[in-house]
Amino acid sequence: MKRIATATAVVILMLMFVGLLARTFWLIDGPRIVGDATAPNGVRFVVVQICNWGPEPFTTRSYVRHTNGQWREYYLGHQDDLWLNGQFTSDTNHHRLTVWQDRHPRATVDWETGKYSANGQDTSDGHPEPPGWDLFRDGGLHR
Repeated sequence: MKRIATATAVVILMLMFVGLLARTFWLIDGPRIVGDATAPNGVRFVVVQICNWGPEPFTTRSYVRHTNGQWREYYLGHQDDLWLNGQFTSDTNHHRLTVWQDRHPRATVDWETGKYSANGQDTSDGHPEPPGWDLFRDGGLHR
């Protein structure tokens, strides 16, 4: 009877470990949204992270959809840690959305001028996506 209880406990622990491992892979596999915010005028700011499956754990990028509907891609880092959740703050006096990771501001967009800065540096140029491109349709993400 004691052997059966021990074997049952071992099987249950193994199943829990396999479930935790599967959940971890599901969490980090593929592009995933770690933050999403919309400014009062409709500018959308989305942070996406992709697992590199190598020594440089994650690549993090942000995408901004301006009021003209065009998306721009901005680089945040390729040796990034896992973001469980990006937090946004909105400063209506200065027209800014800021995304935070672990209490540190990572990127800011001015929704009136389109000015973008990441990690303390102005990177306003970014990479424009083609007209009609949509992050959720063409970027492989699902709403």
